[in-house]
Amino acid sequence: MDYIDYRKMKYSLFIKNLLELLVDDVAMTNLQQQLNYIEIGNIDYTSQGVFIRFKRITGIESFKFSKDDCVINGVIITSPQLRLGGEAILHISKNYIDYLEIYSYDGEYPKEELKTYTLKQVWQSSSMLEIHNNS
Repeated sequence: MDYIDYRKMKYSLFIKNLLELLVDDVAMTNLQQQLNYIEIGNIDYTSQGVFIRFKRITGIESFKFSKDDCVINGVIITSPQLRLGGEAILHISKNYIDYLEIYSYDGEYPKEELKTYTLKQVWQSSSMLEIHNNS
C-alpha cells in the first residue's frame, strides 16, 4: 500500500498511516498521488481532537481529484491514549486534500500525537486493513 514516497514525506508515521488507509480505494488514485505533494501547514488541537491542515506542494495540480468537495471517513482508531477510541476524516476541498480531522469518541483527545495505536478500515467495501504501531 505505500502510496507515499518516504523521501518526500513531510509528516509523521501516524499521519501517513491514517492518510494511506483513508485513500486506499481504486477510485482514489489521484488522492493517493496527492499524498506526495502535501505537507503539514497547521495543527490545531482541541479538547475533542485535532485538525491538521495541509499545504500543497508544486506538482499536486497534476492529480486533481474527481470530486470537488467531499469527506472521506471509515478509519477507526484504538489507542491506550483514547479511552473509547476515535475516528479520522479526510476533507477534500476544490478537488484537493485540505485537512485531516481526528477526534475521540468521548470528547477527550490528548494534546500530543498518538504513538501507540491500531487503525482499522471499516467502510463496507474496504479491505478491512489494520495498521498497528506500538512505539
